[in-house]
Amino acid sequence: MPRRKVVSLVTLVLVGSIALAGCAAPEPEVVIEEVPVTIEVTKIVEGTPETVIEEVIVTATPEMATWLAKLDAIREILTSEGRTLAQGALAWIWGRSERTIPIPGFRTIEQVQENAQAMEYGPLTGGQMAEIAAILGRDDTL
Repeated sequence: MPRRKVVSLVTLVLVGSIALAGCAAPEPEVVIEEVPVTIEVTKIVEGTPETVIEEVIVTATPEMATWLAKLDAIREILTSEGRTLAQGALAWIWGRSERTIPIPGFRTIEQVQENAQAMEYGPLTGGQMAEIAAILGRDDTL
């Protein structure tokens, strides 16, 4: 990936399916990388929420680039088998423990339906859970 010096740095923080961006000046002479990132954006089109997946390029420090790569790898696992990202998050919670019951939030009827359809997929498999734990470099056993 191209490396270059910049005057300002955009920080992208992904919280669930919400992307928060901020701008800050990096240390002088900080080398950053351009990193492709997949984000899920909900736009209001004629009064109707519409969720789209977008590919964007962000500039990042090497450490941030590493975390963004980990997020992309985890996103691939969570959205496997046709799950949406929200359904994958629910599957991850179910995969952690049979005693855990997630209580997902929602704002629209479509989100309620999406959450309910997550039950059709069930929890992530033990292999998928182990893969996510390995990506994060931790032991997620309860």
